[in-house]
Amino acid sequence: MVQAKDWVVVGNAAIINGTTEWNTSIVDNKLIQIDDTHFYLIIDGCTLTASSSNNYSFKIAEYKADASWGERYPGNGEDDNYTFRVSSNGDYTLIYTFETTNHSIGVIPVKKMTLSNNYNGAYTWDSDNSSYYLTRVSNTAKWTIDLPSAEGASDWYFRIFNSGVLGWLGDEGKTKLQPSKSDQLLTLGGQSDETELRSDTKSWKIEYPSYDFDHFTITAEYNLVNRKWEVSADAYISKTLALVEDTYIGTFGSAANVDFSNVEGLTAKKLKVSAGTIIEMNATTLFRGEGALLTAESAGPFSIPVAASASEDADNNLVAITEKVQLAQEPETGYTAYVLTNKKKDGTTGPLAFYKVNTSGTWCAAGTAYLKVANAASGAPDYIPFGETTGIDNLGLQAVTNYQYYTLDGRCVAQPTKGLYILNGKKVIIK
Repeated sequence: MVQAKDWVVVGNAAIINGTTEWNTSIVDNKLIQIDDTHFYLIIDGCTLTASSSNNYSFKIAEYKADASWGERYPGNGEDDNYTFRVSSNGDYTLIYTFETTNHSIGVIPVKKMTLSNNYNGAYTWDSDNSSYYLTRVSNTAKWTIDLPSAEGASDWYFRIFNSGVLGWLGDEGKTKLQPSKSDQLLTLGGQSDETELRSDTKSWKIEYPSYDFDHFTITAEYNLVNRKWEVSADAYISKTLALVEDTYIGTFGSAANVDFSNVEGLTAKKLKVSAGTIIEMNATTLFRGEGALLTAESAGPFSIPVAASASEDADNNLVAITEKVQLAQEPETGYTAYVLTNKKKDGTTGPLAFYKVNTSGTWCAAGTAYLKVANAASGAPDYIPFGETTGIDNLGLQAVTNYQYYTLDGRCVAQPTKGLYILNGKKVIIK
């Protein structure tokens, strides 16, 4: 990026958070560069007073360490300032923007962002309802509110109020963030809508989706380049993992596309079965109806965001289970179903693996996944192991006479010879 000069906000002390008035040397008030021509600064904790005659003034000026004046906008005269006021007393976050090509300046005062809505039939159309205040995401121009999913809820509508704003002098009453057209549809986990502060009654609309989700977030973000608010809605699916053999692990599946890329502490894998062996593939997004294997260092719960889109992966043999079901051993002609467990068919505990579903069917919970494997000519093995090969040691048979060895295709071997086997849930090589 090209930056010939540093720029700084100078003006009334109240709107530069109490620092020295009209001083170009205040480092804390330097604007942050976005690209070659756009800059911004966000200042929190500005205590402002509402008055029709109390106008707050500022300039954007060239930063000067010696506090002298260099290039400045809107002009070089002392009285050439940008001026705004607010409609109610309180603490504000001020968003300053500056575009150098046209020397265009903007300021947005934010006191409270309030969701006004008919969420879950409550009809709380209130511009200052403390139950629906949005929370600012630290160090950003983004405000969010999290809401639980509502069982059987119908479509609902909302607006967002930015309380206390009058804006520029003579431009009063623009207090709502509203869409550019009537009843703009927002898709959970999808599109955002760019809007301006408006004074009419248009609303955003959210249609409840067919898939299950636990909670969703409404976000109002001020676009620092375009100088417009962007409103979006994102749904999340919660997942808790079980502790099995010192590992938090589980399968996941949903009827929605999901995105694992920003879920901290969680690893997602797609699984491909080839010649009786599982091949793990990293999963950042997951196409609706597909499954994934999840591992983590804690149980969670993890909030997995619904994605706007994802690509179907024909190599992924994991299939989503979207509602509690008694899964058949052969869910489709020519295929066998396997579920992740360490419980063998006889009820005893075995190595953690994908075990063949019972002939009478296996009950599986919603939000999980099963492994769908094409039948081989030799038939379907009882279970399919997975995981990395452990250390390659020369294990003597005398030391493990109380254990059972299994081949990679699940056959129990009484007297193993040289080769790769599963022993107590681990891959070992006997030389």
